[in-house]
Amino acid sequence: MRRNSQFYFLGFLAIAVATVFCLPSLWRQLTGQNKEYDPGGLAFLVALLLAGNIGFLFATFRARRKEAAAEPEQRSRESRGAETTQPDAFVRLDFARTFPHLLWISSISYDSEAPDGFRYKMFATRHEPEMIIELLLLRETADGRKRKVFHMQATIDKLSTADDVIREIERDKNVCFERFDLSEVRTFDEFRTRAIQIGWEEAHVE
Repeated sequence: MRRNSQFYFLGFLAIAVATVFCLPSLWRQLTGQNKEYDPGGLAFLVALLLAGNIGFLFATFRARRKEAAAEPEQRSRESRGAETTQPDAFVRLDFARTFPHLLWISSISYDSEAPDGFRYKMFATRHEPEMIIELLLLRETADGRKRKVFHMQATIDKLSTADDVIREIERDKNVCFERFDLSEVRTFDEFRTRAIQIGWEEAHVE
């Protein structure tokens, strides 16, 4: 849409420049200083220049109004597009009350749903001082897409249930998990260093 108004405005400028160059010759004829001309041809040329200037100027204003009316909707579409393309922050940490605790990442396996490969990631977040553990299990395919399998909370003394879940997935999905202890991580910088080493990127720090 924006290109339409720019095109029309450039057309208006071109006709306006042509009018400026033609005006000295036309002026002598229009004022009667030069009477050796074709009145019909002069009238046609003047009408053509006026129509060109007025037509392109009118088209520019009309296109600009349409663009102005469409801009809010365009911004809304762009905003919605940005929301859908940005990766989800599956884990939220603030390093004041919420800290990383444990992380499990599985080996790659294959099935009919993901013939190119998939793996699991499970993250345990610790909430202090309540000492509540939040468990999140994701299934990640080879193209990077992630699907939440389950999301639950439990007291820290029930964390052993996570090991039961891990063993069940290993048995059913033919994968092996590697376990990473993040319970000593207290700052964002420490977490970022460990996350890069481990390969966990789906976390939002508040």
